[in-house]
Amino acid sequence: MLSRARLVTVTRLVTMGAAGYLLAAVGSVPSTLDGAVPDLSGQWRSSEYKVALSSDLDMSVWGSGTSSVRQVDLTIGEDGNGVLRVHREVVD
Repeated sequence: MLSRARLVTVTRLVTMGAAGYLLAAVGSVPSTLDGAVPDLSGQWRSSEYKVALSSDLDMSVWGSGTSSVRQVDLTIGEDGNGVLRVHREVVD
């Protein structure tokens, strides 16, 4: 489990990585990630975020007593490549 400070750094890294990906398409890649990735490689999983669905629309579509559940997984390799997976589902 990552500490809050390290999670903020990972979030910034993912944001910089996305910007780097976009800039790479036009031929200019930032050097701000040099040396930072090996220290941040690893896996992180968020706690489950659960919200009761209680609007009239939700009840007509999903029924009463249902909840929306979201969980986020982040994996960053030592090479700097990463996978961000957001899983959402409706449960009874």
